[in-house]
Amino acid sequence: MQLTRNGHPEAYDELVARYQNAVRSRAFAVLTDYQAAEDVAQEAFIKAYGALAHLAEPSRFGGWLLTIVQHTALDQLRARKDNPSLENLREQGFEAPRPTRGLQIEKVADHEEELRVLEALTDLREDYREIIVLKHVDKLSYKQIADRLGMTVSSVGEKLSRVRGLLKRKIEKKQVSSDFQDEATDTDVAR
Repeated sequence: MQLTRNGHPEAYDELVARYQNAVRSRAFAVLTDYQAAEDVAQEAFIKAYGALAHLAEPSRFGGWLLTIVQHTALDQLRARKDNPSLENLREQGFEAPRPTRGLQIEKVADHEEELRVLEALTDLREDYREIIVLKHVDKLSYKQIADRLGMTVSSVGEKLSRVRGLLKRKIEKKQVSSDFQDEATDTDVAR
């Protein structure tokens, strides 16, 4: 921080390298769109660089930067006309490939399950999505998540447990709905 403030912009590259995963994760937690999260991450680093003189306590750079990311991502989300959706996730390449001859049934089932999980994630509240991404995408420890979100370690554990349960119920509900639709289609075909 001090080197960057003292006119050595190459020192900022080290800060970018150190915080880029956290910045992308925070942006993705808000936007649920990888490309948009990348754009927001870049914009947030540029904003932070331009505002370094306003940071009173350099030791708080990480939290300050994540606040900039959060605000930048929310601004972009407000500017969007469409909300995060399964369609956006599919546009980002999360769609299961079309079945081809010889594709094993297990692989199809795995891809269907992946789509159910992604769809359930888009239905979660932003703060729930964020904590799941930090734990399961960024692979952060409970302590690291607590530090990042300003929570206690026990509250992180409780919230993750609650979110996992909610996610599990949403996925199971989508499975039942999917099975019901399959049965309805089979009945229509039989007629």
